[in-house]
Amino acid sequence: MRLIFSPAAFFALAVLLNFPHALSAVTAEAQEAASDTLALSLGFESDSDDLPDAARTEAAAFAASIRDREGLRLVITGYAAQTGDRLQDRHLALGRARALRQALLEAGFPRERTVLEARVMAPGAGASDASTRPQTPHRAEARAFAR
Repeated sequence: MRLIFSPAAFFALAVLLNFPHALSAVTAEAQEAASDTLALSLGFESDSDDLPDAARTEAAAFAASIRDREGLRLVITGYAAQTGDRLQDRHLALGRARALRQALLEAGFPRERTVLEARVMAPGAGASDASTRPQTPHRAEARAFAR
């Protein structure tokens, strides 16, 4: 009996047999790619919770791509920089989350599948190391999760 492997299958088998850690690296890479496609991050002016028109368009496209996937819910997080007035900072962060949710709702995403969060970032918390992208506190994010 003779087995025939495609070059891609042969390479994948060779990698897995010779490098067991390759499977976990491939899995982590696939999870990262999937999370990137099921997440949206939009920027705001530093002292505003008004969603810019370009961001509204991005939110509508994102909602259209996931609204029919009934097993998904969105956690929408608004961020604000810590300025010293904790109540005002939290209110701004929540306003950003609400603005993003409203844009998603207008695009047809169901409200009952959304959860809002507000986070205030301490000074310097938006900095990144070489392995992550820089994060600004002037944003709102929507991340999709399976129920």
